[in-house]
Amino acid sequence: MRTKKSATAKKATVMSKAAFVRALAATTPAKEVVAKGKERGMTLTESYVYNVRGAAKAAKRKRTKSLRSAVVARPVAATARGRTGLSTEDLLRAVGAELGLTRAIEVLHAERARVHAVLRT
Repeated sequence: MRTKKSATAKKATVMSKAAFVRALAATTPAKEVVAKGKERGMTLTESYVYNVRGAAKAAKRKRTKSLRSAVVARPVAATARGRTGLSTEDLLRAVGAELGLTRAIEVLHAERARVHAVLRT
């Protein structure tokens, strides 16, 4: 006779092998990861652990590279005129556009105060 599962019974969440490997510290030796997986009823090999970790590293490098290129975007003036054609004012405008006018003014006021303090001593 079959018994019906109650509506309140929770479904057990099963962790994938790759998620299990990624959840452990990257410094954990592969043999130890395989042993811990075996304790949880998972069949892992050392090469599988190395493959999962390698894929995770590659994804991290890709994310870092894309973030780095987004942050280091050159101002329009720099790409249009080249490095030697930029005046100090052009650079200041580019910084103001990047930071926002309010924050750029705050930075300039703080720098001015710092310079005045140095000159007074």
